Formats: sequence, structure tokens, C-alpha cells
Amino acid sequence: MTDVGGLLKSMRHSPRFNGRSNLAHNVGRVLSTSGWRAMAKWKPGESPNPGGRPKIVLDDGRTLVQVAREHTLSAVETLVTLLDAESEAVRATAATALLDRGWGRPRQDLGIELKSDEAAASMLEQARRRAMGVSVPAPASSH
Repeated sequence: MTDVGGLLKSMRHSPRFNGRSNLAHNVGRVLSTSGWRAMAKWKPGESPNPGGRPKIVLDDGRTLVQVAREHTLSAVETLVTLLDAESEAVRATAATALLDRGWGRPRQDLGIELKSDEAAASMLEQARRRAMGVSVPAPASSH
């Protein structure tokens, strides 16, 4: 494997070293020749971390999720208590947290307007029928 530190040291004393761009170019050359770049490429459908994010496990064997869920009632009671706080910001935050968890977050209007299109509706209906195994007549020719 190429010695990155030695290469960087020699580059600093090189007459061709002109700052960052040359440094980045040469470090990239070292990484590609050492195989690091090849190790960072994954095939389609392959995950660099197939097990997913590791779970945080405490000394007693419980996960962080389990501990948080054990304190749900206490946390909700705290939010209810904060509804009577003097600060309007604290009351609003507590109310929002309670409503979001109890009723779900409100839908956001994305400003997308869908217009009815008979051709698209017909195609969707045909696809739905095919998926259900219902025979679909061939569309009429528009010639």
C-alpha cells in the first residue's frame, strides 16, 4: 500500500506543488492506486451496511427505544403540565407535541393540482382490472 504521509511530505517540497488543487489531485491518485476507491463501490442492490444501523444497547441489555417507551406516560404527563406554563412558546410547543402524537401531523398542501384526464383514468382502470384478473377489452382505435 502507498504511504500517504510520505507522499504528502514529498509533495510539499516539490516544485510542482501549488496548493490545494495539486494536493487533491495527488491524494486522489494515491487513493485510487491503493484500492480504497475500489472498496467504496457497491454493486446495484448491494448495501454497504446490510445489518442496518446498529442498535444502542445499554449495560442492562435494554435498547434505547425500550427505555424511551418505558417513559412515555411520564413524558406525556410532563407535556400536559407544560400546557399551563407561563411562557406562550412553551405552551404552544407542548400543545403541538401532544396533538402531533395523538392525532398525527397535519397534512401539508404541496400546491399540486390534479386535473381529470379521461385517457389517463381509462388506462388506470384497465391496469386495475388486469391486476385483478378481469378481462379488459382492447381500446378502440382512434384512426
